[in-house]
Amino acid sequence: MSQYRPPKPIDEPTYLFELIKHQYKRNGRIERLMNPSISFPIEQGYINLAILETQEQQQKEKKLRETQKNESIIGTFEEIYGIKNPIDIKDIFEKCKDTRKKVLVLGRAGIGKSTFSRYVTYRWAQGEIWSQYELVVLIPLRCLTEDRYPLGTDYCPFDIVKRQYFPYHDLSEEEKTLLKPQLSKNRVLWLLDGYDETFGNIPKHLEDLIKQLLNTTHHILTSRPYAITLPYDVKMEITGFTNDNIAKTYIYKFRFDNSDEHVHLTLQQIDRIAYLSALIANKNDFSSIPNQNGEYILKPPINYTSFMAILHSVTSEQPYILFHELPEDENILEIL
Repeated sequence: MSQYRPPKPIDEPTYLFELIKHQYKRNGRIERLMNPSISFPIEQGYINLAILETQEQQQKEKKLRETQKNESIIGTFEEIYGIKNPIDIKDIFEKCKDTRKKVLVLGRAGIGKSTFSRYVTYRWAQGEIWSQYELVVLIPLRCLTEDRYPLGTDYCPFDIVKRQYFPYHDLSEEEKTLLKPQLSKNRVLWLLDGYDETFGNIPKHLEDLIKQLLNTTHHILTSRPYAITLPYDVKMEITGFTNDNIAKTYIYKFRFDNSDEHVHLTLQQIDRIAYLSALIANKNDFSSIPNQNGEYILKPPINYTSFMAILHSVTSEQPYILFHELPEDENILEIL
C-alpha cells in the first residue's frame, strides 16, 4: 500500500481514503489452505456463505447462553436459531430503524466471519455496495493489544486508523487535520471484526475507546454467538454451506471428476464428517477390545439407538433423516 500514491487534493482527505480502498482491493483473493500459492477471487468463494436475519432472538440467545459456551454441546448455531429470512448483503442496513446504523453479525467458529469482513470491504472498495459511505474502516479487534497501544496515551479512533492502515506512513499535520474530523462524520462505517476474540481481554485503557466506537458510530460488529450480550436491534447470522452450493461452487470447481455420481459420493463423504467426529469425540463411551485377529473393535456394537444418543451433541435433526430407515440392530460403522 505504501507504493500506491493516488492524486492528492490539497483540501480533501480523499486520497487517504483511496489508500485504504487500495488495500481492500489487494485483499480480494482467498488462498487455498493446503497450497497458499494458489488463490481465487474472494467473490467466488463467498457466494456460498449466506447471511440470514434471525427471529425470536432474545429467547433463543437465552437458550444459547444456558449451554455454558460449549460449542461441542451446542452443535450448530442453526439448531439454536429457528426461522431465518435470507437477506442480501447490500440491504442489511434497511432493517436499522435508528439513524445510527448498528448491525451485529453472528457466526460460529470457522464459519467465515473474517472472510465476510474481507468480502464486504472488497465489494465496497469496488463501488458495488454501500455507496452512502465515503469510508469503511475494517478493524480486527484482536489487534487492539497493549503492545500496539501502550499505556500512557489517550487513544481516539484516528489512532486506530493510523496504526491499522498507515503504520509506516508519517502523516503530516495537514493530513491529520483533514482526516480526524472525517472519522466522526455520518458517512464513515466501522467494521469491527471478532468481538469474541477480545471478550474479557481488551486492555483497560482501551475500553473507553471501544465503547465510543460501539455507541457513537455506524458500525457492523462480528462475533461468535456465545461471547456477546450487547444489545442490538438488528442481528444477522453467517451460516454454512448447503449441499446444493457445495456441489455447484466447490466440487465442480476443484474436482476433476464432475459426474453426477462422483458429486453425490463426495457429498455423502462430507455428510459423514460430523458423525465420524462424534464417534471420535465420544469414543470413551464404548470399550475397545481386540478380537481374535488382533483388530480393535468397538464393544458393544454401535447400533442405531446408541448412535442417536451420541449424535445428540452434533445435531438434533439430520441423523434421523439419514438413518431413520435402518434396523435398530444395524451396525452404524458398516454404514459409515
